[in-house]
Amino acid sequence: MCLLLLCGCAVKYGQVDEEKAELINRNNELKRENTEKDQTISDLNSLIESLNKSVEDLQKEAEGLKDTIKSLEESIDVFENDSSGSGSKIAELEKTVADLQAQIEAQNELIVELENKKLIEFDPSIPYHTMYPDLYAELADEVVVPEGKTVYLTFDDGPSDRTDEILAILDQYNIKATFFVVPRRTDECFRRLRAIVDAGHTIGVHTYSHDYSIIYASVESYLDDFYKAYELIVEATGVKPDIFRFAGGSLNDKTYKIIAEMTRRGFTYYDWNASGDDSVSDPPPTVESIAQNSISWVMRRQEAVLLLHDEKKKTMTVEALPTIIETLMAEGYNFLPMNNKVTLYQQRKLK
Repeated sequence: MCLLLLCGCAVKYGQVDEEKAELINRNNELKRENTEKDQTISDLNSLIESLNKSVEDLQKEAEGLKDTIKSLEESIDVFENDSSGSGSKIAELEKTVADLQAQIEAQNELIVELENKKLIEFDPSIPYHTMYPDLYAELADEVVVPEGKTVYLTFDDGPSDRTDEILAILDQYNIKATFFVVPRRTDECFRRLRAIVDAGHTIGVHTYSHDYSIIYASVESYLDDFYKAYELIVEATGVKPDIFRFAGGSLNDKTYKIIAEMTRRGFTYYDWNASGDDSVSDPPPTVESIAQNSISWVMRRQEAVLLLHDEKKKTMTVEALPTIIETLMAEGYNFLPMNNKVTLYQQRKLK
């Protein structure tokens, strides 16, 4: 009996020792993981510190160049007020000023680029960086500038009862456009999404809910809404969109972190630089106003991104579309679909 008890105790203590050893090993693994995470965060902090220093140096240099430009402009004024001044000297100074201004502009672009890099570095301590691991695209490594005058027709908020009508008009004129969509899980919506893609048009994400209070509540909320729309587009068409448009445009105080996160994930957003104003309420749009607004805005641009809407109630947009297309064609504009290599028309960029 005693022998059996001793054996039982030995087995029990052996199990305890195994469990203890397992806990020690797990504890050591956690320590290693924490050490690696701390090192990653330390490296990122060092990178951010270095980027901050680079930005500060560039800003100081830009201020120095501005002072030089001011001095040169004063010299130009002196020459212009002096009747015996040399015209060639003034031209030389003006060229110097123009060169310095171009240098400042290039430096400002570099500052933006450095700030963007600082904002989009992966940080494992940020929870939304780990959300939706399949929600990634590939950023374009170049911008392709089209030859000649170009207009990108873009339609927000579809598909709708107007989609088939819009597609028929585009097909009639043999032009391609871009649809930033608000998809739903219905047979009719899926059919229209496929029709857009099958006709050779570009499809991009707009939103799922189009409810600003939901979309812009947080980065997490934005990703939740975006992913719902993204999944439906992929399911309906097999296309994984890599461009998107913010509901209401990017120019609001909620988008900085969202832009950084979407850029980190490889997605490119587009606003617009021309509009048919077909969604304004005061004054209410007409077929003539939509056509005139579209044409006048586009004709101010060499490369225009025209905002129109694909909604059930937007019958006047559909009626205005042939006039818009025919007039701009007569003015020598080419119509192209968008992709992530198109010049970035963005109202708000990362700071």
